[in-house]
Amino acid sequence: MVNFCAVYECSNRSNREKDRSYFRLPAIITRSNDEKQALSKEQFAATILYQASLRQFTIKTTPTGLLLKSLVMIATKYNRAQERVEKRRRSEGAIALLELSKATMEETMDTGVTVEESNCKACQTE
Repeated sequence: MVNFCAVYECSNRSNREKDRSYFRLPAIITRSNDEKQALSKEQFAATILYQASLRQFTIKTTPTGLLLKSLVMIATKYNRAQERVEKRRRSEGAIALLELSKATMEETMDTGVTVEESNCKACQTE
């Protein structure tokens, strides 16, 4: 939660002005690819311009429209999440299949050893 306004020479505080809302400024992403950095800088600039145009830099509604730049970005994020879920399902299925095949191999090895030893010894002595 934001406690005070970060604009230069603004003395508004959240504990004094109960009728105003304060929001964090979006951070500029620096450890990512160039496309994300450019989008981050653009969002930051748009947020600053939006808040500067308001009276006393405060608003009553959240500026979500500024943070959600493109629907394509949201869709790709959703698709990546779905791909992770599908990959996890496939991985769990593969593990279950390996465990099942291991169990059946152990059963066949146990049943394959029950050859009568008397017949084998008789064949070897002749």
